[in-house]
Amino acid sequence: MEQRLFSDILIKFFEKESWAEDFLSGKLYINQAGKFITEENCFRGDDCEGSQVVSFMNPILIQFTRIDNEETIKIPLPPQTPIKQSFVGAEKVPVLCASGFNSNNLIKLENNKYQLSSEYLKYMKQFGMYAVLFSRKELLDKIGKVLKEKCISAISGNVHYQEYDTSIKTFATVQEQYEQFFCKYISDDRDYYKQNEWRLILCDTALIDKDNDHIVIDIGALQYAVKANIENFAGAIMSFHEESEENS
Repeated sequence: MEQRLFSDILIKFFEKESWAEDFLSGKLYINQAGKFITEENCFRGDDCEGSQVVSFMNPILIQFTRIDNEETIKIPLPPQTPIKQSFVGAEKVPVLCASGFNSNNLIKLENNKYQLSSEYLKYMKQFGMYAVLFSRKELLDKIGKVLKEKCISAISGNVHYQEYDTSIKTFATVQEQYEQFFCKYISDDRDYYKQNEWRLILCDTALIDKDNDHIVIDIGALQYAVKANIENFAGAIMSFHEESEENS
């Protein structure tokens, strides 16, 4: 039971309490991917956002060949040079971020008793001192109805963390291009894995116009959600209890 429940709990952090209250009321501010690309701080900014990055083990040779006389110019690049590719408009893709619970950020004390790791809490404080715990299922059910009415397709899932790729991907479908937003590349100076991130991706590059960096979608108030200060989680014990109807 615990594993299933953990898979449904998500947490989102906010810099302002009013933003957390907006989220509780169902007003979702969904940022464009470009906002994360241009973020200058080291914990959030990612110039590889939505892109595939390939780092070949052998030297890379870039060749320019003239069409008229086939004259060529060759430029060698050192091994393990990161080469980035993304699709047109990727920076305008709307991305909603949250954080999940699993063995990466939970410490099991005993049966049905857990604590959030202090390392995780320290890292996530950078995103804000206010948090909303909510049900992934309820959020997806509510926003799914709204997106269906607006004919907007979306995908969601946990972010996976990896080193640079060693071969170039061939995206067979448009959805595979959007699925690249579930990939975060890590290295000694890129510790994004500490975010334990979950994402909802709206598969449309035209939803956010050029004068804005986000879209607002109202899905109605969340019933299975609660607001808290991040300090409430320090040293707190997490457990599960079935709520009887008379206490609900």
